[in-house]
Amino acid sequence: MKKSLLNLAFGGLAVLSMASMVNAQTLTLDWKYTEDIPTSAGARSATGFQGKLWTNDKENQYQPISWNVEELPDFPENLYLIGMVNGLNWDPTQGELMTNEGDGVFTTQIIDATVGATFGFSSVLAENNDGGGWDYVNANRYGAVADNTPVVIGEENAIYQNAFAFNLPKSGTYNLTVDLVNMNMFVEYVEPENPETLYVFGTITETDQWVPTTNVELVNDGNDVYTAMDVEIYASGDEGETYGYIAFTATPSEDWNVVNATRYGPVVGNTELVNEVATEIGRNGDTSYKIVPGTYDFTVDLNANTVTVVEKGSGVEQVINAVAVIGGNGNIRIVGEAQSVSVYNVNGQAVVLNSAERSFDVAAGIYVVVVDGKTTKVMVK
Repeated sequence: MKKSLLNLAFGGLAVLSMASMVNAQTLTLDWKYTEDIPTSAGARSATGFQGKLWTNDKENQYQPISWNVEELPDFPENLYLIGMVNGLNWDPTQGELMTNEGDGVFTTQIIDATVGATFGFSSVLAENNDGGGWDYVNANRYGAVADNTPVVIGEENAIYQNAFAFNLPKSGTYNLTVDLVNMNMFVEYVEPENPETLYVFGTITETDQWVPTTNVELVNDGNDVYTAMDVEIYASGDEGETYGYIAFTATPSEDWNVVNATRYGPVVGNTELVNEVATEIGRNGDTSYKIVPGTYDFTVDLNANTVTVVEKGSGVEQVINAVAVIGGNGNIRIVGEAQSVSVYNVNGQAVVLNSAERSFDVAAGIYVVVVDGKTTKVMVK
């Protein structure tokens, strides 16, 4: 939108006497704006872009001047979050109004999104979900440099006037700040609180498989370590399949969007859970673990972000005493019954000797942990 500013004069009669000294200036974005009349001698100013008082604040004699302001941005009054987030769908009639902070800055929050969820922005919404509706919205959209560009958390992401979508690199909640002056989006990830309860679901029955409301509850010990005993895992009912498949959620429901919003699983889908081996777990959307059918005890530790399974023996006299050694952030944790724990650094020096403790604060590095004669190597970040 073009705005013209007519010969704004300063200096009273002194200006009239210098009327022949009119200069044409082009007001550009490198000029700084001020809310007040400039006070330095000879400062030149005008009301224009964004309704602000603009000045170059240079020391010059008073003179009438005029600016030729061409094609400066005219920010939209509204900006909508669109896409597969916050209960929305890719529908030109759907969008969530963002907060207008002024000066081309808009903010919003994406809540409990799944990994890979796609989104963008539009200054308008359509009345109809059809080709014409999409043409209208796409002409007023802001998005990424290319379609399905992953957002970079904690940094400014460049945005463009186009119909390309961003996607989220992990599930959870995000704070977004869109700056249409500098054409960027700042993305902040909100670390989730651990749930009170977890539920395992999947092929835990022979018939009602992958029904989230058919599940087994894991009990929280109060420190965000969740356990369930004697969970039966069956082979998938799919033809030719020999593995069982499971995942975890904090919100079992008939609505898969609700389930997946708090779903826990591996980063890489179909990661195998191996007996007595701690495996990574996190809020990674609709991923699942595969596991050999059998009866297992489950331990999910959301402090260390691990899940460990212990297969139960078929004989009544067989007792499996499984111990998981977990390297976390600045510590080593022992999950399970242990009589004696020793920890050695990569140089073979003893850090801990014959301890009955279950947690040890150590510096980052690689350690050899010996638990009741069984050796495990772990990495501490």
